[in-house]
Amino acid sequence: MTAPTLICIAGCIGIGKTSLARALSRSLSAELILEEYDRNPFLADQIARIRSAALPSEVFFLLSRFRQLGHTACRDRSLMISDYVFAKNRLFARLNLAPAEYDLYCQLEDRLLPDLLAPGLVIYLQGSIGTCLERIRRRGRPFESQISESYLARLSAAYEDLFGGWDACPLVRWDAECHDFRDARQAEPVAAEVRRMIGCGWPLPARKP
Repeated sequence: MTAPTLICIAGCIGIGKTSLARALSRSLSAELILEEYDRNPFLADQIARIRSAALPSEVFFLLSRFRQLGHTACRDRSLMISDYVFAKNRLFARLNLAPAEYDLYCQLEDRLLPDLLAPGLVIYLQGSIGTCLERIRRRGRPFESQISESYLARLSAAYEDLFGGWDACPLVRWDAECHDFRDARQAEPVAAEVRRMIGCGWPLPARKP
């Protein structure tokens, strides 16, 4: 059996990760893995800045993502497209948790990392904070109405720091400012780039999750 290969879509909230993941899964005949934000019972309170919700919300996402991307869950699959990259965990934890909570969170994550499927490719979507805010408003999730421009700016900077030194696997930066991936035709250039990389011998061996 071919070893499982994971393509992860990364980027700021609202930039179009899920829409692109859906389009790529169809175009590349890949299994789709979506973040379970709608199952997180603490998320709305966390976004509303209810302090006691932050740690359980981040732990929920950590365990949910591990259940989806752990070796056991992925061993019988071939090509997968995820609308998140596991490495985002610490970005959000660092933004949302108190220092002692963050240290505890990292200890838990460190126990899970050895059993995680590393990505074979990350597609990093970039765009302005204004575009992200507009798309968040357009999709109309009530609990996201309290996401602020300043929070998105800090999150965007954290993603830039993460991918500025990224060496875990090949990374494709994609300007999503003028692309609405709800239209599958606008996702086709991204799919074409992935096919090109496959034709050139991708995926390369991943070095860390």
